[in-house]
Amino acid sequence: MRNRTIIFVHILKSGGTSLSHSVRIANNYTKDEYLIWPYDIRNTDPEYFSQWPLEKREKLKYIAGHVHFGIHKFIQNPTTYITMIRHPLERILSAISQATQTKQATGNSPWRYFQAGIKRIKLNEIGNKNIDTISFYLCNHATKMLSGAYQDNPIPYIKMTREHLERAKENIENHFSFVCCTEDLDNNWEKIAKKFDWHWHQDQEIRERHRHINHGIEQKILANEISLSLRDQILEENQLDIELYDYIKQHSDRIYNKELC
Repeated sequence: MRNRTIIFVHILKSGGTSLSHSVRIANNYTKDEYLIWPYDIRNTDPEYFSQWPLEKREKLKYIAGHVHFGIHKFIQNPTTYITMIRHPLERILSAISQATQTKQATGNSPWRYFQAGIKRIKLNEIGNKNIDTISFYLCNHATKMLSGAYQDNPIPYIKMTREHLERAKENIENHFSFVCCTEDLDNNWEKIAKKFDWHWHQDQEIRERHRHINHGIEQKILANEISLSLRDQILEENQLDIELYDYIKQHSDRIYNKELC
């Protein structure tokens, strides 16, 4: 496993920062050995990455970030993927909450435009008009990233279909060596360390931050700050991601135990 380039598909608002940070610390990667996508490359187009000098790409041992499945095609070293998936209701509500509470992003990124569309709207005031903005950027987002749809069409807002869902499942079966749901990571730290021969540092702050990732959203739901109509709209728009979440929930142990190709 040490000879493989590990690619971590960090699905937006799924708690992946804690895992990504821990992996980098555990392996003490040099700057030439890891890449945080897209910040270190300053371009979201995989074709741009393919133009990097081959010797530079061959040095990479770890690629992490909001990178879609398919980047392995531009790396000659053996590769394997890992990812975490969060229930789409929690993930999207977390994104809305962050968008309304943080400083407006800059640059030409999907997050910037999503944030601009949602900014200053309270969760219980979001209606039909605003759900269009949410759908445009975030609905079935995990299916989009894991299916490799970006490789077919670089426009990140294409509508997902059941074909994309089946392709995402196939990619997981053929190319991923570790998948789990966000809420299950606390029970998987030692398993993933054993799988990849990593030795975690005692980074208690990162672990605690991940452990409480869902706390705020759960409290909002309990406090009835989220309207039932908004919840139902999000669930309706994310049927593919819900199926993908359930699939990973059911099959994560089997995928962990399978032999790599």
